[in-house]
Amino acid sequence: STTHSTPISFTPSPDTSILLLVTSQQDRFRQWNTELEEELHKHHHTISELHTEVKSLQSDNLKLYKKVRYMQSYREQSSISQLDPPPPSSSSDKLGKWCTRYEETMNLFEAFHGREAMRAYEALNPVEQGAIGNW
Repeated sequence: STTHSTPISFTPSPDTSILLLVTSQQDRFRQWNTELEEELHKHHHTISELHTEVKSLQSDNLKLYKKVRYMQSYREQSSISQLDPPPPSSSSDKLGKWCTRYEETMNLFEAFHGREAMRAYEALNPVEQGAIGNW
């Protein structure tokens, strides 16, 4: 007897088509998530670079303000000529933020200098302290 075999035909059932749909959607979401994570990493790197640049610029501004203060004090000590008038008051208004920061750093240094001078004075013997005078 001869056996007659018929090929088994695959007909997609509703369950397998839904599975394919969900799997492809999951793959798309994974790809999208990977892209978003890469973009987030780039943004974090950019933010970090910008924070570093801001700190550098603030430091540069403070240094420039110190130079401005030096030039202003030099100008005040020397006679002011008509060819070199003092800067207008509007520029000093713009420098107010840097003036505050400059004063804060100067106060720290002055306080440290005062503490060090007092420590050195107290380390002297009473005769040396009397020769220097009272603080």
